[in-house]
Amino acid sequence: SEAKGAEGAAQGRGRWSRTCEELAEQYKLSPRQKEIFLLLAKGRNVQFIKDELVLSTPTVKSHVYNIYQKMGVHSHQELLDLVERGAKGS
Repeated sequence: SEAKGAEGAAQGRGRWSRTCEELAEQYKLSPRQKEIFLLLAKGRNVQFIKDELVLSTPTVKSHVYNIYQKMGVHSHQELLDLVERGAKGS
């Protein structure tokens, strides 16, 4: 049924949020880094994040770089894979 599908999606979202929270904590992201990490995890790009949080491009790129460093990833795709694995694993 359609309702069941929506319920599953909501549970998936809940697990996804928890995973992001746990990863942010595990990798000791600062509050700002966490904010940017959550947007990255949703597949947002630098341009979107810059507009959303009203930051300059170099500032966003610097945060993204630091997040990648802390999390040991080298690309947006690796970050998404990390979140995906975390969400499946919990």
